[in-house]
Amino acid sequence: MLLLLFTLLTACTLTDSTSVVDSANVCELALTLVAPDAALPGETIQLVVSPLTTADDTLVTIGGVRAQLVSFERVGCEDCDACRDAYLCAPCLEDCDVCDVGCAAECVEQVSALVPSLAAGPAIIEVFNGEGASGRLTLTVLAPPEDTGGADDTGGADDTGGADDTGDTAPPDTGDTADTSAPDSGDSGDTSAPDTGGAEGQAEAQIGAALAECPV
Repeated sequence: MLLLLFTLLTACTLTDSTSVVDSANVCELALTLVAPDAALPGETIQLVVSPLTTADDTLVTIGGVRAQLVSFERVGCEDCDACRDAYLCAPCLEDCDVCDVGCAAECVEQVSALVPSLAAGPAIIEVFNGEGASGRLTLTVLAPPEDTGGADDTGGADDTGGADDTGDTAPPDTGDTADTSAPDSGDSGDTSAPDTGGAEGQAEAQIGAALAECPV
């Protein structure tokens, strides 16, 4: 009986102490900026949030839907981390005045994520990691532009209905305007003197006359 009681007390003690350790790591992350504060689905938004842990440990939700992480940046935080460790400051459960000014000036912590496919309207953004969960900021999800059914298609605006094709721009055929020769007057090309038809006869007559005058 005593052994059973001891076992039960030990189990309760282990359970309670485990619960305390787990809750010690849960705190509110400081989500301080979303830029831009309005975006279309598929666009990238940037979030400033602290403290960050690692990319694999970081979850961003928008409108309750997990958002794809595009980039994770924690730059210039080495001195801040060393200062917090030296003064035994927890990341977010207590203020660490001696380190806070330097951390704010040098340590840059931000992530960027794609806006998931959501209906237009306000959507709550939250960030989760091994340190805890963030407060909430609101993103306005914009509606995609309406498809005007061929805004780029002007219905043949580039086709002017034959503007480049001017057809036959030659002057109308008036008949034989290309033939500028003078009318054929018959024998205008024959400029020789009229044939009297007796040139050879006259020569024969003269030869005959000459022979007649010769004595026989």
